[in-house]
Amino acid sequence: MEAIRKWMLMTSALSVLVCFGEARAQISVEMTADRTRMTTDENVVLQIEVEASGGEEPDIELPSFDGFEIVQQQVSRPMQFSFSFGTSRGAQRVFRSTTRYVFVLRPFREGTFTIQPVRVAAGGKNYRSNSVTLVVGKGSNPLPQSDPTQQPRQSTDDAVQKKADYVDATDFDQQAFLRTVVDKAEAYVGEQVTATIYLYVRSRLTANPSIETEPNTDGFWIHDLIQPSTNLTARRQIVKGIPFTVYPLRRFAAFPLRGGALTIGSMTVSIEQGSLFDFFDRRFEPNLRRASVPVTIEVKELPEKNRPQGEVAVGHFAVSTKLDRDQVATGDAVKLTATVTGTGNLRTVSLADPKAPGVQVLRPEIRDLVESPNDLVSGTRVYEWLLVPQSPGRIEIGTIDLPTFDPEQKRYQTVRSEPLALTVVGRSIQAEEDKEAVVADDTPQEEAAGNAFGPIRTSSALSRDPARLLDTEWYFWALAVAPSIWLLVLAVSSIRRRLEASSAKSAPKRAVRNAQQRLSQAMARAARGDIKGYYGQVASALTTVLEARLAEPVGGYTLSELRTRLIQRGMQEALASQVVNELERCDFLRFGSTGNSPEQIKTHTGRLRELFAHLKEFTPAATEANP
Repeated sequence: MEAIRKWMLMTSALSVLVCFGEARAQISVEMTADRTRMTTDENVVLQIEVEASGGEEPDIELPSFDGFEIVQQQVSRPMQFSFSFGTSRGAQRVFRSTTRYVFVLRPFREGTFTIQPVRVAAGGKNYRSNSVTLVVGKGSNPLPQSDPTQQPRQSTDDAVQKKADYVDATDFDQQAFLRTVVDKAEAYVGEQVTATIYLYVRSRLTANPSIETEPNTDGFWIHDLIQPSTNLTARRQIVKGIPFTVYPLRRFAAFPLRGGALTIGSMTVSIEQGSLFDFFDRRFEPNLRRASVPVTIEVKELPEKNRPQGEVAVGHFAVSTKLDRDQVATGDAVKLTATVTGTGNLRTVSLADPKAPGVQVLRPEIRDLVESPNDLVSGTRVYEWLLVPQSPGRIEIGTIDLPTFDPEQKRYQTVRSEPLALTVVGRSIQAEEDKEAVVADDTPQEEAAGNAFGPIRTSSALSRDPARLLDTEWYFWALAVAPSIWLLVLAVSSIRRRLEASSAKSAPKRAVRNAQQRLSQAMARAARGDIKGYYGQVASALTTVLEARLAEPVGGYTLSELRTRLIQRGMQEALASQVVNELERCDFLRFGSTGNSPEQIKTHTGRLRELFAHLKEFTPAATEANP
């Protein structure tokens, strides 16, 4: 009886202690730096430690590190546990944890910077750490850049955010989200709108994101500023106190083709992520699916006031002309070259044919060279005409005019080339034709008669073979040779067509069978440790099957162009995306360290066999011109 009383007293005491701990959550948060003064050449190590004890896990909000780049980050939880007392219905839970963040920061510039306090919420109360002030002086060397390839893109993003009318569409999530940034909310028809879609993830990717749906861009002409097949490069950024790894998935220039409200649609991706420290985060999800927020652009028609006649090029352009020579014989061709340079959608630039009296102008040959330095589409469009003068003399070739509209100044302007002159020598083509067509009236009658009749003969006779051709032995054989040869040619052609049709019909199936055999050979390579050879042979097999099904080479396409081509040939969009994703995955994993375990190889091979089965059933549409 006494033992039971002691047990009841001990249980009551523990319950009181637990309830007291539940009500009085203990939080300790501290932020320290290994130095408070430094130069732009030096890094600073900032450490944040949060100790918590109570009935629930604390919610930690990290500060933003304005003025600094996160070079390295580490998160550890050396101590974390919970225990309960009582029955399952009335159990009291006690939680204890220690969380430590270590950031290696690099200053962007000189100055004095204050790192704001860390905020912690637990038990209905808010806690704050101390702030840290860092003084950065001038260094002896220029500021190093962790990723030189990202500098132009980062500066472009910064420039976008300095504008008042840019669009930033985000559906924030603590694990991962997509962010769409457009440099202007309003634009004129033909004006460049630059759009970037970023992927934010808490940890680094284990593989390139799988693009399930590309953003819809109906109503725009698109020029990619980042090729979809480009390897992703990352940078670090703090959003709402949470450090993210940021990847630019798409950046493109969109030129509106019509007025009204045009929408850049949602992009959907599947994400595989992971790191050593994600094991400690109970909210971590290894496989995610995220979609971006659609963005609408208001597109205005070009102003009617002072608008010139004809097509108007939107942008900044200049026109220059030249002749390959300034003197030519009548009837000979001379080449006139007009070069349009500037910024804007060059493919919409249209030049009228030159006008020159007495000159035949042939249709021009057009060549384009499009570039995008600093994400601004520009380049050169070259027109080449052949001019054929019909009469001699000095011919004035007028200017080449190009009406333009400057969307920044909101005004029209006509740019012109310099006029040219051409010297033509020789007789007129029409005069030469008339001379050949007309018989001269002053030709002597005797000379004309001599030209009309041959030499005078004093006697005439006919020379004939006395035997008739019909009576010769080889006459009927000669008649039979021609039809026999014709029938033989028809028979050979028919047999050849049947063989080619049979071979063409069975070639795709043979290609699929060969590809499946090559998959077995690729697995053997993977078993020997030749991972690069495995993914290389898989990509080659997939390319071979596509070429056999389409009856055209596909090696010259980028992944984005290949996807477009497959859809044009009648392939369903989901299947085309799967094909392109597998090719991209092979390129990524062939030089990476992930996706190399036997289980992953086996799963990947099984998925490819299913893909080959779908390609075997695919019937392409009739061949059309390449886009």
